[in-house]
Amino acid sequence: MITILALIGKLAISFTYNGIYIITAEIHPTIIRNSAVSLCQTFARFGAVIAPNIQLLVSHIYIY
Repeated sequence: MITILALIGKLAISFTYNGIYIITAEIHPTIIRNSAVSLCQTFARFGAVIAPNIQLLVSHIYIY
């Protein structure tokens, strides 16, 4: 059951990421499309790197 739920979660994340990538490319004008998509991808990658460490950050903040 855990494996099935993990795979469904991974599918949902992949589907959402691909959908956001397409939507981001379509809503910006052609002149700034590449810059806008790369900026959105930069923030997405930064969030993916930071997300696992949020729990550690919160535990350090509330100790003091």
